[in-house]
Amino acid sequence: MTYEEIVKLVGAEGKIMSETGSAGEPHHTVMYEFESDGGLAASTITSIWC
Repeated sequence: MTYEEIVKLVGAEGKIMSETGSAGEPHHTVMYEFESDGGLAASTITSIWC
């Protein structure tokens, strides 16, 4: 899923918890934390560029 799809599903923007690499580089990984209705949901979005 894309970040935008997750935001739409959760109903809130995510806060970046950790990031390795840079956008467009191989194995770029971003971990977001989402808060929704008082609870937390975690999702890891990984972009792999070849």
